[in-house]
Amino acid sequence: MNRQSNSTMGNWHSPISADRVAAGSVSVSETRLYDGALYWLERRPQDKGRTTIVCYQSGQITDCLPDEYNCRSRVHEYGGGAYTVSASGIFFVNDEDQQIYHLHHGNFSVTAITRKPGCRYADIQVDEHKQRLIAVEEDHTGEQSEPDNTLVTIDLKDGDVRCLCRQHDFYASPRIDTSSRQLCWLSWNHPNMPWDGCQLYAADYTDDHTLSPPQLIAGDDATSIFQPQWHHGTLYYVSDTSGWWNLYRYSDGSSINLCPQSAEFGLPQWVFAQSTYCFCNNRLIACRNHAGSQTLVEIDLATHAVKQIPSPYTQFDYLTSDDNDVAFIAASASQPAAVTTWTDDAFHTVTPDPDDKLDSRYCSSPVAYQLTSRHGDNIHASYYPPANPHHDTDTCTPPLIVIGHGGPTGQSSNSFDLKKLYWTSRGFAILDVDYSGSTGYGRDYKNRLAGQWGQRDVSDMCDAALAMVERGLAAADKLIIKGSSAGGYTVLAALTFEDVFHAGASYYGISDLETLTTDTHKFESHYLDSLIGAYPQMKLTYQQRSPIHFTDRLNCPVIFFQGEEDKVVPKEQAETMVKALDAQGIPVAYLLFAGEQHGFRQAQTIIDALEAELCFYRRIFEPGETDCELEISNLG
Repeated sequence: MNRQSNSTMGNWHSPISADRVAAGSVSVSETRLYDGALYWLERRPQDKGRTTIVCYQSGQITDCLPDEYNCRSRVHEYGGGAYTVSASGIFFVNDEDQQIYHLHHGNFSVTAITRKPGCRYADIQVDEHKQRLIAVEEDHTGEQSEPDNTLVTIDLKDGDVRCLCRQHDFYASPRIDTSSRQLCWLSWNHPNMPWDGCQLYAADYTDDHTLSPPQLIAGDDATSIFQPQWHHGTLYYVSDTSGWWNLYRYSDGSSINLCPQSAEFGLPQWVFAQSTYCFCNNRLIACRNHAGSQTLVEIDLATHAVKQIPSPYTQFDYLTSDDNDVAFIAASASQPAAVTTWTDDAFHTVTPDPDDKLDSRYCSSPVAYQLTSRHGDNIHASYYPPANPHHDTDTCTPPLIVIGHGGPTGQSSNSFDLKKLYWTSRGFAILDVDYSGSTGYGRDYKNRLAGQWGQRDVSDMCDAALAMVERGLAAADKLIIKGSSAGGYTVLAALTFEDVFHAGASYYGISDLETLTTDTHKFESHYLDSLIGAYPQMKLTYQQRSPIHFTDRLNCPVIFFQGEEDKVVPKEQAETMVKALDAQGIPVAYLLFAGEQHGFRQAQTIIDALEAELCFYRRIFEPGETDCELEISNLG
């Protein structure tokens, strides 16, 4: 084989085009097993980001949703829990009007259930006994300063909506037991986010569709509860009261920890209807997250014995079960996320492999690192070396792209990702950092960021990048930082307040913390209280950590990507920063995408953003580059 020179490392030819990345960006989520059929949601960039409902039964995969419908909830802006399956059919939220519709089994005809313009719905549950739905409603029709979130019940015959609970700012996870006599749910109030602290309540659900006085089961303002679920009349849930999201069972007025471990069985509730465990044949099947690595385990409900289930996967999402079957979204470093079943200890991939399977020699395998920060704390990160069979990767140190996830409560994923391989196959290395504040490592690790956002995350990203340089795994003069949303803020703060990186890419990132606090949506309107401090009491701190006020300190190029319809981080955040950098004479590029919100869904957007980002780096690091076109201000 003719191995070529590394003189243009970062500019190698790769079969992984932006078009191929977009085609492989179909997203699957929210698996549901019901009556021998497996359902899931499939978001398709090639169909303008539309999400449809898919069914697998008797070896056949079928699209359930007519083309004119798009299954997506916008409660809390991030949505989730947009559909459910029952004997009566499928009930789903349509994106265009946020109303609930009934998709009938068999003929796939659709009829409207709710008719309340200005109201949104999520986390739909079906009460077959009373022929009603239970859901979270978010009412945007009032004159109040923020929408009203309530727990409601909806009559399946006439669509009549009645309020069940409204005394809290937020609701999630309404779950009814099989007898339709008990209902549980989660609630919390400003300034908490659900992962900071929330409460689990239960109440009797009467025949006249009202609730008895609720009983507090678990949780408080400093304890996070996740995924309450009934099993044979007993209530199970996940709590981090021990410092870790562990599994609990509530019975006879008390709770016991089923599996006391320094591991996570829960997630931050950015979206509704997440599921990390389910029940199968008197066993609890769960995803266990330990030190950034996920495994599948089974817990005997009688003896509490824990056994790891051998599997080829390293990531598991949306666990669901039905009698003897378990299903979930599974992935590994070599296998993209796919709908998968587990029956009789055997795994079966349901969603088909891509037609053009990638040559494994272009696949970079992540290497886990535990680094030490300037504060003496550990930092978890995954390093992806360049991988291309036509180039020798051992003779030169590569340019390094350091990625900061969103949230900032998120966690990096080591599963197969064409977007990462797009870069590593071209000669870039990638460092995916779980900076202080990330979930997956216990509450203490997450709480490191309390009051420190814009500082500890920034220093961790910088320290991690420099550690790679010290190890000879990254070129000292070609360090790049990129991130989206909260990760985009970390990018801009790192480029402003530190002097480590030589270029940056901000995807719908935050530049002005004050504006974010006053302009953002209800769900996150007090999020910064815990990350920075209460506003306006801490107004000066907000200003001191906002990159927009210190553009004179920024001395390297930045490219910005923004959705025109973003309600979470409005486009003005990016545009103000772009103007300021332009006035400073710093090379800057800006791409605004029509029809996109917070997170890009359309194929053409994904293609244009990737190609523009690559072009930006090439023109910044290779003076005289003329092969790609991109408008970059202040580039000589």
